[in-house]
Amino acid sequence: MAKYKKSNLSAGKSQRTGKPATSTSFQSNSLLKFINTLNQQNLLVKLLPILLFCLAVLVIWLKPKIESDLYMTLAGGRDAFNGMLGKPDDWSFTTQGRTWINQNWGTGVLFFLAHRLFGFEIFTVIKALLVGLTAVLMIGASRKRGAATGIAMIVMAAALIFSGFFYSIRGSLFTFCFIPLVLWILYSSRRNPKLIYITAVITGIWANMHGGYIFGLLMMALWAGVMILQRLLSGGWKSVGEYWHFAVGGLAALLLTVFCNPFGIENLKMSLIMAGNTQFQNITEWQPVWRYRLILNIYTFFITLAIPFGLLLLRLIYAHKAAKTNKMNRTKKESLVAAIVKNHPNIGVVVFEILFVTISTILAVKSQRVYPIALLAAVPLVSLLVSWFIRNFRIYWLQVILCIVIFGFAGAEIVGFYDAYRANHPLWENGSLYKKMSMVYENNYPVAMAEFINDNQIGGNAFSCWTWDGYLRWYSPQIKVFIGGRAQQIHDEETLQKSLDFESGRLPISDLSKENVQIVLGTVINNNYQRIFGEFIQTANWVVVYFDGANYLAVDSNWLPARDIVERAMNNRLVFRDKATENISLVCASISLTKGINPAVLFDRMTAAVKYRYESWCYEMLGKLMNNGPNDIKVVNFLESELNRMKGIDAYHTSRGVNILTCQGTIAAILSNYYLRQGNSERSQLLADLRDNSLKIIEAFYRKDRKTVLK
Repeated sequence: MAKYKKSNLSAGKSQRTGKPATSTSFQSNSLLKFINTLNQQNLLVKLLPILLFCLAVLVIWLKPKIESDLYMTLAGGRDAFNGMLGKPDDWSFTTQGRTWINQNWGTGVLFFLAHRLFGFEIFTVIKALLVGLTAVLMIGASRKRGAATGIAMIVMAAALIFSGFFYSIRGSLFTFCFIPLVLWILYSSRRNPKLIYITAVITGIWANMHGGYIFGLLMMALWAGVMILQRLLSGGWKSVGEYWHFAVGGLAALLLTVFCNPFGIENLKMSLIMAGNTQFQNITEWQPVWRYRLILNIYTFFITLAIPFGLLLLRLIYAHKAAKTNKMNRTKKESLVAAIVKNHPNIGVVVFEILFVTISTILAVKSQRVYPIALLAAVPLVSLLVSWFIRNFRIYWLQVILCIVIFGFAGAEIVGFYDAYRANHPLWENGSLYKKMSMVYENNYPVAMAEFINDNQIGGNAFSCWTWDGYLRWYSPQIKVFIGGRAQQIHDEETLQKSLDFESGRLPISDLSKENVQIVLGTVINNNYQRIFGEFIQTANWVVVYFDGANYLAVDSNWLPARDIVERAMNNRLVFRDKATENISLVCASISLTKGINPAVLFDRMTAAVKYRYESWCYEMLGKLMNNGPNDIKVVNFLESELNRMKGIDAYHTSRGVNILTCQGTIAAILSNYYLRQGNSERSQLLADLRDNSLKIIEAFYRKDRKTVLK
């Protein structure tokens, strides 16, 4: 890499006046001189990209992500390991014996074996290895393309950071690895076309790991078409030479993907269906970025996708100006296209890259799930163009500037990791590295509820949250779900529409029994399932037998096995892991079964529950006892004592401290209304301020605004 020119800055004199430098200017000039020395020795140019590259891999590895698909992959791998691959589906009771086209079965088997040997913590290692391997392979592909190593590191670091949300512990990690590997081999195959057969074998393996193998077929088809066409235009059929291997290799890859997997042609058809299916676009990751903006920033999305096209445009403008002074070497008999091909031997590779990047970008605009693939596709081309601009215009400082800018984005991500991985997080329970990385918390998974299901041997047809099917299959396979995250790989559009209608309220919950639903598993954190929970409390046909403050389980009282479950619930014979959940569940069962409960029993149960765990729902139920009757003073005194008990707790440094603040706000709201009715406006306003402050801090927790929280 070319060295930077020497700076004319002097360490001892001011550059403008030539007078002896002051202390401040001396320090400034010393710093510039030090940077200039590093530049001259290439230390800064070499060191910064390496540090940025390592930091980007670290950021993606540590980025917390709800890994609901991991449990689906694990359960699918266990099924395959046990010989159930390709057999009639028994995860769901609505699939009518169809076969699950599990395109990730190979990943599932590998993950299942890894878990069996090392437990869940091994997935933190697997994620680090696959993310790191993806980055290293892309650097190799970019170098093979002719890009400078440092620039390739910077561009790859940016691609990782901007698409970090999508690097989950699932089969897509293998797609991210295979894309740069195939690109590297394709670039190398220009000198040795027989290498294309290695790519064909890789694509065949890829087809058993993840549905993203379709991009492998796309790359091979584009490569064969463009490279053979380039030879034809430059010299006719005779000039094709060994490039015919590209066409044969592409065909071999297609045959391997079709016949070397358990599902045959259905595997390929599924990939095409998933690309064109519109009904299942309701899945958030499949939606366009302007329809669902919680994953990606819309401005960052379009700017990053536009970068390769902007650089190409600048390069073409420069090439057009250069062409005016340098005439093309062209004979009279040659066509313009043939002359261009002859004078630009690498044009086939450029056209391949433009086509691959363009197609990937179009797919990413249609579905943001393809966004990381579009960025990966652009890395070699962008690295090459940036390297060319820096070398051609001798703007070597641009590499340092790019590093600093990307360091800023990486640093913004790193800052949030302090809260995500520290002990006693205010939003989550304490746990291992894997649990924090995969966010295995009660608010995201039915952790305690799955234990309750197994402890009480409950099984049946369940309507549950979309993302829970993998977790339930892994821990409680006796539960058969209505629909789940396997989506169009097994479910039909009619079932999906019914699920959406039940969740939104377009179909009444009384119709659940018509669909043979016997159990409902939901969470009040989700607005739709919170509404359903409220209806269960008031509906005679459904009884809530489990509620832990977040997740609930209700059974259809007309279902024969439910009678035993309800009887055990009313006689306190169900097994619970903690007393708080036991007391809350008993109250829910009593209310939903009899549509009422003795106020004294409700008071005793709720006060007993909050001694073990703060739960806002308990305080809400206590507040309903206050109706200007004899219970008011008793409830008020208890709620006041609870407020005093919470005052000494540092919510910011307490596990699930936000739950305490929520309870504090709930109590403050109840007491504020009570004192307002009693005419004590001063006390009422004080409690109203406490309620508002609690809500403000809770919002700050979720915004990760530490300054507001710590005030």
